[in-house]
Amino acid sequence: MALILAWVLPLEPTYEGRRLSAWIRGGVTDEGRVAVKSMGSNAVPFLLAKLQREDPLPEKWVAEFFSYRGWGRLPTRLAWSDWHDAAAGFDALGEMAAGALPELEQSLDDGERVFAVARALCAIGSKAIPALTNGLASTNPIVRSTIAAMLFRLGTNGAPAIPALLGLLGDPDGRVVNAAISTLGSAAYLRLAPERVVPGLAGCLDNSNHRVRVQALEVLARFECAARGALPEVVESLNDPVEKVRQAAVHAAFRIHPAPVTMMAARLRHPEARVRKTAVTGLASHCLRDCSQDTNVFCTMTNLLTDPDPSVRKEVVRALHRLNRRMATRMKVGFADE
Repeated sequence: MALILAWVLPLEPTYEGRRLSAWIRGGVTDEGRVAVKSMGSNAVPFLLAKLQREDPLPEKWVAEFFSYRGWGRLPTRLAWSDWHDAAAGFDALGEMAAGALPELEQSLDDGERVFAVARALCAIGSKAIPALTNGLASTNPIVRSTIAAMLFRLGTNGAPAIPALLGLLGDPDGRVVNAAISTLGSAAYLRLAPERVVPGLAGCLDNSNHRVRVQALEVLARFECAARGALPEVVESLNDPVEKVRQAAVHAAFRIHPAPVTMMAARLRHPEARVRKTAVTGLASHCLRDCSQDTNVFCTMTNLLTDPDPSVRKEVVRALHRLNRRMATRMKVGFADE
């Protein structure tokens, strides 16, 4: 039996007397990275074997029973541990593991191990982009969302994957859309293709899921002046029925607009109370963040002390005290409202 196993399984490489599995178990240290790179392509067959490992059915049943009873983990290692160890090994190898691309792509549609496989592919770099973008067309939403979330690991090498990510912004599954927007957020930090990403994110501001709208606004804010073309949609989001969306819109507008105070002050005269309230909060936060005591903003806000909506008046009192407590106290702002 031992001879049969030795013939079927790939020979495990070693470095300085330690086996590869010992170097990658639980993650790869700096020393382990040197070890794995020294093994080079010889490590690939063994890493693939670990990544393709399956738990025997009886072991799965026992694991589920332990979990149901709350007894913790099994004393034996389950397959998922090997999957993540293998992914760490591929991380260390990087482009040296390019020979594993065909086998990794075949495993990419497996919802259980897609995280480890996608991580391994991202470690290979730009050569793996065709396989990853093909995986985004999977019928399994877990696969699509996981790959979309992992693509940020490519950094600037991920620019060719941006069109595929933009294509996911209309996905029917909210998890997939959130994952795509999150990765596009890293594109914002790297200033990758704003002329394509900004219009795509602006289109998300009509999404029925308010979490998607909030996330799109947060990413648009990261593009700053490069997102100026989306300003009309951002300003329109100040009328959103969800307060978190309005707050995100205020933040985005201040990051994008060249004269945000003037623009936001105009919202103080909006017919809807919720918009006036959000504008008050946004103006106060902006002035405090920029360490500026804008007397024009302070004076403009005092006009809302007689606002017909009590929630707006309360927010104005709070904002005036945050902006200039001494002046607000001198004017006895708030004493009549409290």
